Amino acid sequence: MQYALTVRTAMELEVVDEQEQSRLSEVNSMQVSFMQMVDKLREYHSYMPQGCLVMEEEDEAAAGNQAPQGDVALVFTDIEGSTALWESCGAAMGRALKVHNEVMRKNITAANGYEVKTIGDAFMAAFNTCEQAISFC
Repeated sequence: MQYALTVRTAMELEVVDEQEQSRLSEVNSMQVSFMQMVDKLREYHSYMPQGCLVMEEEDEAAAGNQAPQGDVALVFTDIEGSTALWESCGAAMGRALKVHNEVMRKNITAANGYEVKTIGDAFMAAFNTCEQAISFC
């Protein structure tokens, strides 16, 4: 599976100052954490109730906007307490997740963002500027 966004490591870039290196290391760490989460979700997918984890392939036409290039602002989202919600009201949560995903996609597109990946209720979105990312949030 390919991802639409490639984040280069700090070692691959010429770093001018320590603050920039620190920010790049933080982005690299977030990317690694996100990828670990994705791998764990895939690993446990077969043990979860049907409909609990919606695995979607990337569809650039559905994303609305083009993937940003160069320096980007990343936003990661997650529904707090979703595991408990799935356990207590799975069928309703499945319907709610569908609405949630529609609203998220509409708002990402409205803020000129690009949906990089969606796993379950977690979204990874990229924006050309921090201002666009903040307007989405």
